[in-house]
Amino acid sequence: MFRWNTKDKSWQRRKKPLFDKGVIARVHVVPPGPETLELFYFRMLLTVVSGPTSFASLKTHNGTSHET
Repeated sequence: MFRWNTKDKSWQRRKKPLFDKGVIARVHVVPPGPETLELFYFRMLLTVVSGPTSFASLKTHNGTSHET
């Protein structure tokens, strides 16, 4: 992982990668509107479910796969 150094205006490698700790580094903002409601809840799941590997793993709860 890299970070932007504004002083030198260059990319520098992080000393301690964030992903080793299971942290989501960056998630885009999605407003909770009628057109984007499903994306909004998907974003919420990404902040709550630990270690999702796919969209299917986000839709699975207690071994049961849900449609939405």
